[in-house]
Amino acid sequence: LCAPSIGGGGGGGWGGGVHLHFRKGTANPFTQRVTWRPCRCDVGRTFVCASARAGGPDGLGFGGAGGNTTCVAVDVLPDIAPVVRQPAVNATFEFYMGREARVPVVAALHNPGKNLTWGSEGLPAGAHLAHTHLDLAAIDTSCASGPCSHRGRDLVWVAAYNQGGLSARVCVQAETPEVTGCERDGEPRYAEVCFTVRALRCVYALAREQHLQEVASLYHTDWLSIYAMNPSVTAPDRVQYAGQLLNVGHLYSVVPGDTLSRISTRFGTTVEHLLMVNADVQPDTLFAGDELCVVPDTCKAAIGGNTA
Repeated sequence: LCAPSIGGGGGGGWGGGVHLHFRKGTANPFTQRVTWRPCRCDVGRTFVCASARAGGPDGLGFGGAGGNTTCVAVDVLPDIAPVVRQPAVNATFEFYMGREARVPVVAALHNPGKNLTWGSEGLPAGAHLAHTHLDLAAIDTSCASGPCSHRGRDLVWVAAYNQGGLSARVCVQAETPEVTGCERDGEPRYAEVCFTVRALRCVYALAREQHLQEVASLYHTDWLSIYAMNPSVTAPDRVQYAGQLLNVGHLYSVVPGDTLSRISTRFGTTVEHLLMVNADVQPDTLFAGDELCVVPDTCKAAIGGNTA
């Protein structure tokens, strides 16, 4: 239970939350200032009325002269917890190894004067939160319970060359740290959104001035193999453009009876290399239908695919 902070207190009906700042002066026009910090019990429309009265020595002839009364309507909006408007809950975002990508996280605030702090859980290695690149002013400012302003952060991640297949569930929190004393007991001051980020396997985005030979060395293969897997590359000796996507291996679907050892022998690679290019795979959790990235070595592959 609570009582409104205006209308029921002493001093001409002003409550404890309202302050009228008196000062003397001879300026014309003459102004006074009223400040009010409303609380949750003041939500709704309140009328504040004021009148001016001139005072002075009786000999001046204007002692006690009064002016008209002016009233203003003040609408107090509820100060609710932040609301996350982007991204959608449980959305999935795909990243390419080597290429920076961003997931904007946007929270709506009904009180634009409040600060907002950000936190996160479950970020994959190399990911971080940064100031958003979105034009927040262009977002629709109408929220369910009235006008609102927006704050944002971007989840930024450049998936590393050995993070293909990695999937992480990320949760981002937006919290208003200030405690005004108007909150209900147990009332939340934060909002959270959780989503999934996933690095695609077997595809790598070139960095600026990066050659095929450099990419090949990352995946323990040769540039001819990379060249053969990318027919769009017509001049392998030239520097490709930054961000160009390259296939760095072949996708293989696990069949019943497969093990990492059998697959590595069949394709002339090693179990360690299979684990390196498939960050989500564990040696003892391989199932039929799983998809793997395989970087074969044709000189060492088992003849005819025989793994016996």
